[in-house]
Amino acid sequence: MASLRPLQSISVGNDGTQLGYLDSGAPTTTDYTTIFTVHGTAFTSCKVLNIAPTHGVRVVSINRRDYPGSSPLSQQNIATLAGGTNQERDEHLSARGLEILAFIDNLLNEKHFQLSHDGNTGGLALLGWSLGVSHVLAAVANAQLLGGAAQQRFTIEGANPRRPYFSLSCRGIQMLWDTPKLALEVFKWALESWADGLERSSTLTIPVSER
Repeated sequence: MASLRPLQSISVGNDGTQLGYLDSGAPTTTDYTTIFTVHGTAFTSCKVLNIAPTHGVRVVSINRRDYPGSSPLSQQNIATLAGGTNQERDEHLSARGLEILAFIDNLLNEKHFQLSHDGNTGGLALLGWSLGVSHVLAAVANAQLLGGAAQQRFTIEGANPRRPYFSLSCRGIQMLWDTPKLALEVFKWALESWADGLERSSTLTIPVSER
């Protein structure tokens, strides 16, 4: 039977917003890769969390807003999703993507993770599963909106040679898995406005044939 891990949370903003997460823990090897996962509408990650360390992988499963351990969406957020303008919904989803990046940035500052120093071993990956793809795309497309040092840690333009989280030299990878029609068509308006950010992104999408 899968063992239960404690649900933890970490702050992702000055307004007290929290995102909950489960951490598989680090493998015994020193060159492991960490995969940050963003779930869909319904999910379970217990089995993956339990087997990850024995396969040289660390998995951090992030709970989106309104899920256990994470702050609820505000009534204004819900109203925006239900009937806001395209621009308002774009801003809403962009903010959720920036929360994902803030989560990763803050957690990597709080705990030790194996970053890549040679571009071939270690490093980080960001995985969006099903509807979680929308949040991963929002994170990747809007990384340039991060301020100061955080932006430098996530983008090519300002890559910090000591800690470039998702630059190509750091083996940072973006993966989209089981992407539903909903994640791409409902947010088509957002994808169009994010085109430049996605084009400049330092992350990679892995083709199905190479998964």
